[in-house]
Order: sequence, then C-alpha cells, then structure tokens
Amino acid sequence: MICSNKYIMLLLIATNGCTSQVNLTDRPEYWGGGYTLNSVYIVTINVFLVDYGSGQGGLSLHPPGPSPLHIHPNTIDDYVSAPDSWPDVKSIIAASTRIRVSGFSMSRHSIGLVIVRAIVLDGAYKGHEVSINRLSNYQYGPDARGTMEPDPQYLTISD
Repeated sequence: MICSNKYIMLLLIATNGCTSQVNLTDRPEYWGGGYTLNSVYIVTINVFLVDYGSGQGGLSLHPPGPSPLHIHPNTIDDYVSAPDSWPDVKSIIAASTRIRVSGFSMSRHSIGLVIVRAIVLDGAYKGHEVSINRLSNYQYGPDARGTMEPDPQYLTISD
C-alpha cells in the first residue's frame, strides 16, 4: 500500500498547475483571423454567465439551449423561475451588453481547443474576463488548426 500512496503523491505533484493556460494571444496561427484582439462585440441575446471555477476555466458565456454537461437550463425563463437549481449559473448577461476580446489561450489539458477571452464592458459583471467560446464558431483547417470566429446568432461587431 505504501507504493500506491507514493504513486498517488507523485501524480498529484506532477499534475499541480496543469489546469493553467498557455497564452496564444501573440500566435494567431492557432486561433485564425475570425477575432481581432481588442475588438468590441455586442451580445445579441440574453446569455448565461456560468462559473466553472478557477481551476476549470473560470467564467464563461453560454447561450440558452441544451447544455452537454447540464450546467444551465434550456431557457432563460427556466433559470429565472428557479435560479437555485442551477448553482453554476451566476447571472444572466443581457442582450446589448458589450464585450472586448482580451486574449486567446489554450488549456494544457485540451490541446487544440483555443479559448477566446473577453472583458465584459457593461452591467454588474463589468470588468470580468469571460470565455466566449460558446458564442463562437470553430472551423478546422486541413492542418488541424482552424479559425475561431463570432457566431452571428450571438455576437455582432460594435460600431
């Protein structure tokens, strides 16, 4: 049993910090040309602000609809009627909220999935950085790299 405990301890030491992000902001070959650093977008519908926790990616914007991990309800009305049933949903970000693209990164655990980060510019969460991947489209290229771009259902460029 001592050997097993040592193995577990080594595993914990080896994985310490592995949830950190690799900054790709200066490497557009990984995230394509769909977004531009510091560009401002307007959220076109009410979306969920989900908190994955600091070790799992932090805050993220999610559109209403099916959630693969059942993190949020299908509709905004379902959340409003029973917010305590959805502990990972911190708030609703209102349509017309502006966000500014702040950077691009990749989790050390999910090689290939670029995370698009943005700063919320309006409302109660003004100044908070969020992932906007769920409001984006990702198109793979022939070399397995691709382009992350805003989904026009959820984001429009600000004038």
